[in-house]
Amino acid sequence: MFKQVLIAAAMAATMSGGVAVAKEDPTPAADAAAPAPSDKTRYCMKAEPATGTILQARSCKTLAQWKALGVDPTQKKR
Repeated sequence: MFKQVLIAAAMAATMSGGVAVAKEDPTPAADAAAPAPSDKTRYCMKAEPATGTILQARSCKTLAQWKALGVDPTQKKR
């Protein structure tokens, strides 16, 4: 009986680990490290899936091509 209690206590001690707390970074690194756009920079946007498929389409074009279609991919989403 003592052996079972000892094993149960050891298992409980090994299973109860500490809780990790994530620290929030006030400045997102993605905005700071974004490269300067060039004429060859391609912007990819997700499109609605076609009827009859579950695969989501993705379209990649240069900034000039998107602006010719009336879309500005550099505009921030709300």
